[in-house]
Amino acid sequence: MPDGSAIWWPRCVKPDLGASTDPRLRVLACIKTSITNACEYSTAHTTVFGLGLGISEPELEAMLDDSCKTSPLFDARDSATIAWSEAMTKNTAQRDKAVWAAMKENFTDTEIVEISMACAMLNMINRLNDSFWTDLETEEYNQKQWDAVDGLSVEDIEAFAASFAELSAAERPAKG
Repeated sequence: MPDGSAIWWPRCVKPDLGASTDPRLRVLACIKTSITNACEYSTAHTTVFGLGLGISEPELEAMLDDSCKTSPLFDARDSATIAWSEAMTKNTAQRDKAVWAAMKENFTDTEIVEISMACAMLNMINRLNDSFWTDLETEEYNQKQWDAVDGLSVEDIEAFAASFAELSAAERPAKG
């Protein structure tokens, strides 16, 4: 993973637990949130993670400005996620009926909450990184971080992350 904050990304392998939305949508929300906040640290890290999930350089470039709103690179779900993340970050979501309607049209209530939580988490992380004057690591360092999981699928990474929950459960004392 590109940075330690990425641990919350994977979903559990147990049925009905963890995130149900496509990881691509959650990372689009995080990238757009970080770009909107102009948080260099989080933008760099979420971008590396996004590239690993298959988000293209042209898609990343389109999210840097308003061209993402009309870009054919994004489908309706992508576009709704990006617009919602920007509206939440700018605190205009409660007044933007069109953005809300696009979310309701494209997602279940659960998916809306998951995408919103990804955005909210990155808003918090952006504020912390900026407040703490967090220095951005070198590009070489970040690439080495990604190389640690090179060749693994999202499913492999999620299964690995889920194993920590299993280990933790095995270490807990038995109830009784």
